Amino acid sequence: MLCAVAAVSPLAACGTSVQVSVPGQADGPMINIGVAVDEPGVSWYHEEGYSGLSVDVAKYVAEKIGYSNRQIVFHPMTMARRDAMLADGTIDFAMTSYAYEGGKDARAFTKELASRGGDVRYSGPYLIADDGLLVRADERKTIRGADDMRGRTVCVVEDDDVRGQLERRVDGVRWREESDFNKCVSALLAGESDAVAGSRPVLAGLRSEAGAAYADLVDAPFGRRGYAVATGGDRDEFVAQINMVLQDMIDDGTWDRITDDAERALGIGTDFALNPPTIVASRDES
Repeated sequence: MLCAVAAVSPLAACGTSVQVSVPGQADGPMINIGVAVDEPGVSWYHEEGYSGLSVDVAKYVAEKIGYSNRQIVFHPMTMARRDAMLADGTIDFAMTSYAYEGGKDARAFTKELASRGGDVRYSGPYLIADDGLLVRADERKTIRGADDMRGRTVCVVEDDDVRGQLERRVDGVRWREESDFNKCVSALLAGESDAVAGSRPVLAGLRSEAGAAYADLVDAPFGRRGYAVATGGDRDEFVAQINMVLQDMIDDGTWDRITDDAERALGIGTDFALNPPTIVASRDES
């Protein structure tokens, strides 16, 4: 599981695409990548630009398929807009996450998500994390886990799989949906909801943003999610290529460096019973 947190820089949402530029590198075809802007420590936008673990993975993937940093354009993306942006060609791939209970051997991930239907294809996951709850600090002793949310209001981001995860574990929850995590945190602190549900590493970053005196993480996680790369249309070869790149990232030590950087920056820990996932067993596997 990813857990705990250190301070993070202030989060600022961005409504326009941002090109990541590295002086001295040649221009060429651009690669358009959809990323979240409201997930501190994972994928977010602040004064220094886009950063976070998933952003680092996106840059690695882009480089390995032939694009320099100068050729990357990051597009702000919400979960609700993700599939539409893939379908209309606004983005070439999306850094995203989905409910996933398949364990460390993640080679069934693509098939599991493909069973949902639709025109989106999936590579990965490159990280498996727990879902959990963020509550007001003064409710920390009252809300100890998912069962305590019966009869209470939980805020979730639109189209986040976390709602289904929680619904399968407890009934009688009242739901509030918002377009992004910032609005969910505002509703929480205003007393309009009792908890925010989401990925624990993201919630940890949100807690830091709000301040530990105002918001806190519930220790008992529920459900898991896989962080993955989503592509649109019938692009099985592209999916296989990205799977190979993600496995290379694990095998060449880059995955360790990226997660180590996250640990130093945010104070998170990685559950090695689940990570790193096995994405491709051999170069003969597609």
